[in-house]
Amino acid sequence: MVAAVSVPTAYTTFAIGNAVAVRAFEVAGKRLLTRGVRKEVHGVAPDALHTLIRVEGPEHAGKLLAGAWGHLYSIAAALGWEDDVVEPLRNTLDGYCTQRLLSATPHDARALAEAMQERGLLDVEN
Repeated sequence: MVAAVSVPTAYTTFAIGNAVAVRAFEVAGKRLLTRGVRKEVHGVAPDALHTLIRVEGPEHAGKLLAGAWGHLYSIAAALGWEDDVVEPLRNTLDGYCTQRLLSATPHDARALAEAMQERGLLDVEN
């Protein structure tokens, strides 16, 4: 069964964006976790490892996030979202996550919401 094409509400867009961002940080964190640092960060959640293990630059961040957006595309397809909704969200998430990785800053749902709102992805009246 294929869902009808729909325009997402702000709540749906944010909830999905936040979940996908957390997943992206988990993917990146697991890629940062090498034998050399495993003991030093024992017990730290994968989505927070970038706050303790240095990300070496934008190219490194890009490699850490490679493939992290698959869940977004799967969810968007199930909801019938068009590319004109999905791609701006993916680009915003990529920029947000890259910035957080490079600055060793933990994920903050409010900061993500602000980034999404600045890019016109969240209609606060919706």
